Amino acid sequence: MKKTAFIAAGLLVLLGAFVVYSSLHGNFISDYFMKRDVETVLKNNGYKGQDIQSIEVFYEMKRNTNQIKGTVAHVTFKDEPNEKYIYIQWRNSKKIQQHCEYYDKSLGAYVDTYTAKRKHMDEGCTGSY
Repeated sequence: MKKTAFIAAGLLVLLGAFVVYSSLHGNFISDYFMKRDVETVLKNNGYKGQDIQSIEVFYEMKRNTNQIKGTVAHVTFKDEPNEKYIYIQWRNSKKIQQHCEYYDKSLGAYVDTYTAKRKHMDEGCTGSY
C-alpha cells in the first residue's frame, strides 16, 4: 500500500512540474504541431521546401493570450536570410497567420512593415492582437 501511494505521489509531483514548466516555457508537443502546421500553410501558399531556410518554434509567454497561442514560429526564407517572419496561431479558429511584424537581424529589431514578397501572407492583419 505504501509503495502504491509513493508512486502515485511521485506521478502527481511530475505531472505538476510538467504543467508548471509548460505554462512558463511551452512543450515539445505544441512545438511539433506548430512547426508542422506552419509548413503546411507555407506550402499551401506556394512555397517549396527549398524556399525555406529554417522554421524555429518556441514559446513566448507574452504572446500567450486568450486569443493567441503562446507557441510561435519564426520562419527564415533563403532569399531573405536577415529576416525572421513570425507566425502565430489563433486559439478559436486554429488558423495560422503571419504576425504583423518580423525580426530583421541587420537592424537587430522587430519591424512592422513587410517586404513585397511576404505581404500576401498578411491577410487580415490588424496590427493588434
